[in-house]
Amino acid sequence: MSASAEPIGLYLHIPFCEAKCTYCHFAIDPRRPDQDRQERYLQAVIKEMKGAAGGAPAPADTLYFGGGTPSLLAAPRLARLVEAARTLFRLGEDAEITLEANPRDLDYAGYRALREMGVNRLSLGVQSFSDPVLREMGRFHTGSDAALALAAARGAGIENVSVDLILGWPGETSERWRSNVESLTALEPDHVSVYLLEVEGRTLLSHRARQGALLLPPDDLVADLYDETVEALAALGLERYEISNFARPGRESRHNRKYWEDAPFLGFGMAAHSYQDGRRYWNQETYGGYCRALEAGAAAVAGERVLGPRERAGEALFTGLRRRAGIDLPDFRRRYQLDPLTEYAEALRDPLEAGLLEAVEGRLRLTRRGVLVSNEVFRAFV
Repeated sequence: MSASAEPIGLYLHIPFCEAKCTYCHFAIDPRRPDQDRQERYLQAVIKEMKGAAGGAPAPADTLYFGGGTPSLLAAPRLARLVEAARTLFRLGEDAEITLEANPRDLDYAGYRALREMGVNRLSLGVQSFSDPVLREMGRFHTGSDAALALAAARGAGIENVSVDLILGWPGETSERWRSNVESLTALEPDHVSVYLLEVEGRTLLSHRARQGALLLPPDDLVADLYDETVEALAALGLERYEISNFARPGRESRHNRKYWEDAPFLGFGMAAHSYQDGRRYWNQETYGGYCRALEAGAAAVAGERVLGPRERAGEALFTGLRRRAGIDLPDFRRRYQLDPLTEYAEALRDPLEAGLLEAVEGRLRLTRRGVLVSNEVFRAFV
């Protein structure tokens, strides 16, 4: 691989959770892991990393610990994974290393240990500052735990802290959400992810929805509250740079940008996904299945999908339009040998005429109105 090859991102899936949240549809291992369970998983992940590194991949410039709850994995084991990334994938000292954490899992010493192993970005899964809502979600922390966690992380030297919130929880009201935003802005985070609630997959919320026992807020209310949130965060210096993500200048997620820019990344661990040159592949989605495959000397890959040129271009349009900057049309034409305004002319006509999309100064992007109904726009090419 040449020295000029595009740097890759690394994703490490840590599946352990104390319990499964009522909205969660991710692949997790819902139990607090003992030492043997942690070590078995760690050995499997490192073995998978060594196998992938044998193909002389490009150097990595981001490492993301997702889950699950990575903060449940003992610090010495997390440090071994960081060291494996540095050794096997030439992860540099200036790389972005992100770890997702629950607010109540770590104290100052725990955050200090993360900082010493190289973690320089923290993603706190706050989700809500309302204690009753947190209980409905199946979370074990409180709103005050979130404030304490952010202060402890910064005190330990982690300067880039992101906070996750979920908008549109059942029973959502303007007053409750505005209280959430006030609590959030008081913490002055560096990055915020605001996710609209999705009721899908095999979750407790989905079960309640099928039974007609789930009272979701009106779409118009959620749209208005999203707009208010954009303005409140902008006033704090956090600009929206992607539909769900807001950051202070220079604090944007470098790792997530790879997903939005059709860049290569390698995923390790159960259910982890990888993507390179139009090929997507994913791992076994259970703890036992994943570990047994690696222990038997086999690959953990459960399936793959190779995207054709037009399909790859369509996905690049979908992810690119999620960004506030939108699509650089001349660059897109060079990269994919396709003009989206011509190739998808019929499908894009209505969104353009309705003012949901605009093509200006060589860029195709969502308008402010278009952001609120982005899924309708994306159906044009996915």
